[in-house]
Amino acid sequence: MIKVTLTYPRRGDVRFDTDYYLGHHVPLAARVFGALGVRRIEVEVVVDQVRATEPDVFAVTNQYWDSLEQARAAFADPSVAQVRSDAHNFYDAGPPTVRYSTLHIAEIPQEDANT
Repeated sequence: MIKVTLTYPRRGDVRFDTDYYLGHHVPLAARVFGALGVRRIEVEVVVDQVRATEPDVFAVTNQYWDSLEQARAAFADPSVAQVRSDAHNFYDAGPPTVRYSTLHIAEIPQEDANT
């Protein structure tokens, strides 16, 4: 599984409209990327950060894809232009930082409920 992470950094007096992002942009992205095969989209609105006066990012969005090739093809698809062009409606600092990662999950052992 591939995780694509989009990060919206705080930079100076940059505007980030959380209500617009959650109410319009995320549903738009879910429709467009859903048609291209994304498995799941998670959004984190950052409210605090350890050892900082304020968080260094406004939000982090994680998308989950079956393969790196599928994710790259989706981001190159012409239909994604409508998602990109909507970003100026909620964020003033240009495109988000995007990174592709492999996903590894550590299972937490559970105690036997019968003991």
